Amino acid sequence: MKSSALRIDDALDLIADAQAAACGMDPRHRIVYWNDSATALLGWTSREALGKKCYDVFAGRDVFGNVCCFRDCGVAVASSRGEAPAPFVMDVRKQDGTALRVVTRTIALPSPGAAYRTLVHVFENGDGAALDAILARIKTVVAAPAEPVAGPPEETITLSPREQQILELLAGGYGSINIAARLGLSHATVRNHVQHLLRRLDVHSQVEAVSLAFRRGMLGRDEVGGDGRSRTDE
Repeated sequence: MKSSALRIDDALDLIADAQAAACGMDPRHRIVYWNDSATALLGWTSREALGKKCYDVFAGRDVFGNVCCFRDCGVAVASSRGEAPAPFVMDVRKQDGTALRVVTRTIALPSPGAAYRTLVHVFENGDGAALDAILARIKTVVAAPAEPVAGPPEETITLSPREQQILELLAGGYGSINIAARLGLSHATVRNHVQHLLRRLDVHSQVEAVSLAFRRGMLGRDEVGGDGRSRTDE
């Protein structure tokens, strides 16, 4: 069955299916999502980028040479205030140290506001209209989570080896179709694993699952220390 005929209902699957260069940052500015197209465009692998601060990886500057990537940058502040940032141009640092000028489109997931979970940057590489269409579709498929309710301390969640493997692949930029091919499983089986994983983590989307996993130390590094690499131990 062609991928276009399959039901796609999560932001990460939409981005992976469109093969757009994209990354995602949590509210602490840590990179929690990095896909293969971002690697092809910028040179950084997901293992090199995941868990690191976005401003340390991009070292972005505006067209006048001023630093525009830093803690609590204008894009992050605008998103936290409920504003949808407009596309902007910046020069980012590639893995080899050279600069690349990109048009960056940003969407806050699940929606702009103080409770956003992830900021997704999608980098234009030739077809701005196509990226606009991707972002418009993402807005229609990502539902806002319920308001948080005070409760007991967070419980420790121990994932099965398969759940941990799928979580790491999601963070590494793979959509469910790609994961199925990589693991030799059916697409339906992977979707079932993903849905079970979302229920285990009590989140509403794959983006939230990856962001939560970083916050709890289930992937990559925590706020202090660590090497920024995805864990493979169980």
